[in-house]
Amino acid sequence: MKNKIKVKVNLNLDSYSIMETEFEGMPARNEIISRVRIILTLYGLQETETNLDILGSYIIALKKKHGVPEMDILKHMYENKTDGVSLKMQAVIAAVYLSKFKK
Repeated sequence: MKNKIKVKVNLNLDSYSIMETEFEGMPARNEIISRVRIILTLYGLQETETNLDILGSYIIALKKKHGVPEMDILKHMYENKTDGVSLKMQAVIAAVYLSKFKK
């Protein structure tokens, strides 16, 4: 008879941990934090789990759709911020631009 071993798994990962494991190439946490903080500051957003989750999820979805690494999207977003363009739209612009012109 097999013994049943109870295993408790903590799925309460913070948003940066999720980005760290999900982003292409598993970039270093401090690199992700640096880029995300710049973007949040540019858009006047606080560094909350909700905002981090929204940004991280959106960037991951764009990577899956357009094939552009998440870190490249983030970099393009803060290097090319356009006044009057929402954070999500800026992310879309970055992903589309990089997928078409940076191969």
